[in-house]
Amino acid sequence: MEVRKGTALSSSKGYKQTEVGVIPEDWDVKKIMHICSMKSGKTITSESISELENYPCYGGNGLRGYTKSHTHSGAYTLIGRQGALCGNITFVDCDFFASEHAIVTSPNSQTDIKWLSYVLYRMNLNQYTESSAQPGLSVQKILELPIPIPPTKSEQTAIATALSDADALITFLEKLIEKKRAIKQGAMQELLKPKEGWEVKKLGDYSKITSGESPSKFNFKSTGIPYFKVEQLNNCEKYQIETPYYIETGNVIPKGSIIFPKRGASILLNKVRILKEDSYMDTNLMTLTLAEELSSEFVYYVLIHIELWRIADTTSIPQINNKHINPIEIPFPPLEEQTRIATILSDMDAEITALEQKLAKYKQIKQGMMQELLTGRIRLV
Repeated sequence: MEVRKGTALSSSKGYKQTEVGVIPEDWDVKKIMHICSMKSGKTITSESISELENYPCYGGNGLRGYTKSHTHSGAYTLIGRQGALCGNITFVDCDFFASEHAIVTSPNSQTDIKWLSYVLYRMNLNQYTESSAQPGLSVQKILELPIPIPPTKSEQTAIATALSDADALITFLEKLIEKKRAIKQGAMQELLKPKEGWEVKKLGDYSKITSGESPSKFNFKSTGIPYFKVEQLNNCEKYQIETPYYIETGNVIPKGSIIFPKRGASILLNKVRILKEDSYMDTNLMTLTLAEELSSEFVYYVLIHIELWRIADTTSIPQINNKHINPIEIPFPPLEEQTRIATILSDMDAEITALEQKLAKYKQIKQGMMQELLTGRIRLV
C-alpha cells in the first residue's frame, strides 16, 4: 500500500510527513553524507585477478575473482560506480580488494552498515546515473540524498537482522532449486539411457510434422480454437495453455502434440511444449503429432534432453525443418515404461515448480518487509 501525504497514516499520532515520506516522529531525515563516507576502490589490472588467489576482488557488479592482496577488512557496502548496472549493491564482510569501479561505503559509529545496505538497495541508485558514453554515478550526488533514519543503532540492527533472515531463506531456496534441477538432469540422463528391450526409432516415422500459418489469414476472436505465437511459449513450462488469440476455424493440431519454435533465436532457448487442447499456431512454430506407440510426455523429455538447437541449421538465422526432425533416432521403451519414466520426471518438475512458486512468494514478502521496516511503518524495537 502506498502512503501519501494526507492519508490516515500521515495524520496518525506518532507519525510525521517529511521530504522522504511518512515516518515515525522519533525518526530523523539526514543526508547520506552525515552517516557514512564513500570512496572508490583502487585500480587493478585483469592480469592481477584469478581464481587461485586468497582475497576476493569486487568490482561494480560484484565478485570479479581473487587477488594476492586486499584493500579492506570487515563489513562494507559496495556500490557499482560505472556501466549499465551502476548502482548495484553488494554487502561484503571479509578481507577483500575493492576495484576502482566500486564505491566503498564506510559507516560512522552510529550506523549499522547492513541496514544501510538495504536502504541503498531500496533507493534504486541506478536512477541517479549521469548520461554519457559510459553511465556512471557521482559519489557527491549520492551523499546529498536524504534518507529516513531510526533513532538508535539497535533499531537499525533489528531491521537488518529481520531482512537478513529473509535473504537467508531466499538463498536456501535458490540453492535447493539448483540442487533439484541438477538431480533431475541426472535422472533424465539415466532414465532416457537405452536399455534392454528398447527399440531405436526414427522420430519422423512415428510423427506427423506440421508447420503453422500466418496470422494475417485469420480474424482473431475472444473464443474459439487457441492460436499460438512464439511469444506465448514464454508463459508456461511443459503444457501450452495461455494465449490471447482464438480463431473459429482452421487446420486444428490435436491436443497432445509437441510444439516448438522452428526459426529464430527462440530455438536456442529449448522451448518445447505440449498442446493442452486442440490448437493452431503461426508460421514460426512446428508441431509433432505422435503415433499411438509414443507418449507425448516421454517425447517431450527426450526433446528437452536432446536440445533441439543442437540439430538446427545455424548458418544464418537458426532454423529447424523436417529434414532435421525426420532422421532423429531415439531409443523408445514400451509405452508403459515411457509413461512410467515421464511420470517420474513430471513429479520432479512439479516439486521444482512448487519450490519456484515458494521462492517467488518469499521474494515478494521480503519486498513488503523492506517497504514496512525501512519506513518505520512496522517497528521492531
